[in-house]
Amino acid sequence: MTKNEVIELVKSGRLRGFLPPEMAQYEVNVEQMGSYTGIVLVNPEQKSAAYPVFNLDRAMERLQFINSEEEVAELLAGSMNRFIQAAPQGNIDIEGLREKLSSYEAAKPYIFMDAVSHNYSNDRAVVYEKNGMKFVPKLMVSNGTQERSVSAIPKEWLLRQGISEERLIQDAISNTANVTSVSINSMSDIFSNMNADFEISAMPETMLVVTNANKTGGASLILDDNVRQRVSELYGGNDFFVIPSSIHEVITLPVGNTILSPASTFSPFQPDSETLQSIMEMVSEVNETLEDEEILGYSVSIYDADKHELEKGTEYCINKQIDKVRNLRINELKEMGEIQPDIKPDNDNPKL
Repeated sequence: MTKNEVIELVKSGRLRGFLPPEMAQYEVNVEQMGSYTGIVLVNPEQKSAAYPVFNLDRAMERLQFINSEEEVAELLAGSMNRFIQAAPQGNIDIEGLREKLSSYEAAKPYIFMDAVSHNYSNDRAVVYEKNGMKFVPKLMVSNGTQERSVSAIPKEWLLRQGISEERLIQDAISNTANVTSVSINSMSDIFSNMNADFEISAMPETMLVVTNANKTGGASLILDDNVRQRVSELYGGNDFFVIPSSIHEVITLPVGNTILSPASTFSPFQPDSETLQSIMEMVSEVNETLEDEEILGYSVSIYDADKHELEKGTEYCINKQIDKVRNLRINELKEMGEIQPDIKPDNDNPKL
């Protein structure tokens, strides 16, 4: 059956006859949930709330090969029942979702950037790539302490609103901290609070974890320069490595021989090829323990606190080497008396 035929089947009410009694009493509706079509069960006594949304598009991968309406209704009802049983408890404010999607200005306070797998692909959603990592602007439908419900912002809805993808991306980045809250903690403190039964003394005290309050998709917060500056301040205003731990978090380490505490502790993490190779090997090892959908990336980035830029680790190192050579050459010229220390060369007056 085609997707439209299945939608009509759902709207006809025939699906209810295959649902268990506790679900059959609910209204069965079809809703456009951002980037996908969803089936929602709404309590007739509380029409503003619904069960977690069942993804019809995903179910169509199987249903499209079946021609019998009765068989499709039975299979779909069974899949929905298993989904509802496994889904986190809690209702979705369906009326609130419709209101949020009524206009871009209504949706804007709830738009944020979510981290996704480096292999993520969705032609209907806006995807922002940065240094081998992928992020998707999404709408926060509901956000509890233990669970959340989100929906990707579809391109077609954005087009109807007359909003460019570039504006959506910038709004999502700048709004992420407001929607999801920022969490920055040292790795050693995290494991100490977990009462982990293993040695953590070898773990660098300057290793920080950046994520959000829900610890879900929180790696996207590293796109916010205000968050990056907060991390930099914890490192005495210096640059730092950004390690893609997973889509849920990034790990940071300070760059170079920078003083990090009153005890004059120095960072051993030099911005060179050897350090980058070592960190990337660590990233690869960690990624092998993750599901593919949770892998953020394999490349290491470095934040330049002066430029306010998140650069690829290799490019950062090359640029620093170029700057180092340039400064050495300038100092040599100063010592030779060819240029005066406090006067910049003037292209129009070479003698200066």
